[in-house]
Amino acid sequence: MKKISVLFARTAELWWDGLARLMGEMGQFQIVGICSTGLETIREASSLKPDIILLDEEMSGCDYVEVSQNMNKISPETNIIVITKPYKNIDVNSIFKTRAKAYIDKDITLTEMVKAIENVVRGGMVVISPLVATSMLKYLDQAGQETGAARREFDISLSKRETEILSMLAHRGSTNKEIAEALCISENTVKSHFANIMWKMNVRNRQQAANLAREIGILPGSKK
Repeated sequence: MKKISVLFARTAELWWDGLARLMGEMGQFQIVGICSTGLETIREASSLKPDIILLDEEMSGCDYVEVSQNMNKISPETNIIVITKPYKNIDVNSIFKTRAKAYIDKDITLTEMVKAIENVVRGGMVVISPLVATSMLKYLDQAGQETGAARREFDISLSKRETEILSMLAHRGSTNKEIAEALCISENTVKSHFANIMWKMNVRNRQQAANLAREIGILPGSKK
């Protein structure tokens, strides 16, 4: 199996040292470089074209938005994962400008990080950051109020876990707490999954996502 190539674009911090060491010991990853400034990241990533850039939101030299925008032009096949500090607010305009495939708090487990990277490589989008998820939900709610309705045409790219969570809401009316307990994950993770779902489906709230999913038959047991 081809290893996932990962470029670290990081600040000098023990958290990053630990993550690089742990991932370097895992068979599915190949750490192709470690950069300490935004300009260095753009230069190295342009040459290496890694599968993933783990990009520190506090990157110096040029900020993470500039790095992301440059890489989207130079190497669109490279997936950007922005790493944020827990509970640090991120401007919603920056979230959409980066076109990053994931926003992840540092306050997660190694298992969650690995699953997020694997999900992104498969074409998914991941948000494991309560504040980023909240910003996205507010943005989508405002956009929904302006348009007055959910968009009916979109690219269905829900992950297996997102489909599972949406199905629990649509078929059972499960709460976030009930879903978290059933799947052995945190409520914040459930909220992040719902943020991803609503972002992908361009709807205003959880119930609208469930109704639309039933309507077009994308859930197990549904008929189109």
